[in-house]
Amino acid sequence: MMRVVLPIFLVALLQSGLALSGLVTQMRVIWSGTEVVLATQAIDPRDLLRGHYVTLRLVISDLPSTLPGDRPLPQSPVWVRLAPGPDGLWQATALAATDPDGVAIRGTYLGDYGQTHSLYFDIARYYAPKDRALALEDAMRRGTVGVILALGPDGVAVLRGVVIDGVRHLDRLF
Repeated sequence: MMRVVLPIFLVALLQSGLALSGLVTQMRVIWSGTEVVLATQAIDPRDLLRGHYVTLRLVISDLPSTLPGDRPLPQSPVWVRLAPGPDGLWQATALAATDPDGVAIRGTYLGDYGQTHSLYFDIARYYAPKDRALALEDAMRRGTVGVILALGPDGVAVLRGVVIDGVRHLDRLF
């Protein structure tokens, strides 16, 4: 009996550990990462079949090709070095093909399209209760929304909340 129970217990323990590792990683970034606020653009606001959420696109997803820094290959990792702007929103200052020093967000370089570098960041959906999602959609149309991110030292971003009309709305972990 013990020969059967021990392997099952070890497999269950391993699966639980793997499931918790993602949560622990996000919590570590939220607690020890650098907080930045970035501007967003309004696109396809929500899907009623999947619940209430708002699709986010960071303004830094399209950067001018005159921005200093490296030019990575398409579909490769890229880091965007950030600095606080005068309006409280963080702005892109340079591109890097490797993890740079300082505050940076990691994304994927999609390519160079004319005078624009196109980037993808793995922060696409903000889930919210219906009332907040609708208010967020309205504020995004007016251009008064920012996202609050925690950035780990490796550039991994975790969505912490939003800024709507200058008011911060932080999400609770639990």
